[in-house]
Amino acid sequence: EPAVTAAAKLGALLTERGVRIVGVAKAGATPREATTLASLASPPLSVVVHQMLALSDNDTAEMLVKEIGLAGKGQGTTSAGVAAMTEKLTGWLTAAGVSPAGIVLYDGSGLSADDRITCAALVTVLGRFALDSPLVQGLAIAGVHGTLIANLKGTAAEGRLRGKTGTLPSLDLRALAGVLPTADNAELVRFAYVLRRPNVATPETKVDPYWARLVAALVAYPFRPDLTPYAPRPALR
Repeated sequence: EPAVTAAAKLGALLTERGVRIVGVAKAGATPREATTLASLASPPLSVVVHQMLALSDNDTAEMLVKEIGLAGKGQGTTSAGVAAMTEKLTGWLTAAGVSPAGIVLYDGSGLSADDRITCAALVTVLGRFALDSPLVQGLAIAGVHGTLIANLKGTAAEGRLRGKTGTLPSLDLRALAGVLPTADNAELVRFAYVLRRPNVATPETKVDPYWARLVAALVAYPFRPDLTPYAPRPALR
């Protein structure tokens, strides 16, 4: 309940400063006779998205999904937002020739164990946005900013790789999806990496080596291994 939470927080701050508060915070219609004491305008949506992605702000993600539901379905609910997102994502994937089979969007934050997404779907979404887009610019930066500030320092990705992290200890899941410009800045490599194995998301487990190996593969692009030895052999006569 964002409204109640905001009112309760305001009340706590006022109480700390010697202002006596009567009653408890609650949601409802604003009385006509109410007097506006102060107002605060929301920052642009691009700034909100930046904060959400870079810091993995789950509360913002949940509220944004409700806003999507209001804009797309006329209802500010999670179910409406998820329905709108599912339709949009299905359209994007179908147009790109990627199967939407098995994909389940259940909430906005991705914290539910019922959520399902594929790496192909994540890469397809990233493929719709350029490096200078609000979405890509909002991603955390390896070794510099956001949830990646302490990761991949001293690697070729530091200061260059932008990504969204995902960690679910209860499901032994750790993920990273994002973009990395090639060494000559001629191309933007988009990637999605989802790892599920015992204890991979617990604090005691060092995840950096996995991501470092991923970066080593990414920075080698467009190098590809020679597949000639694995080509079909001539038919026997």
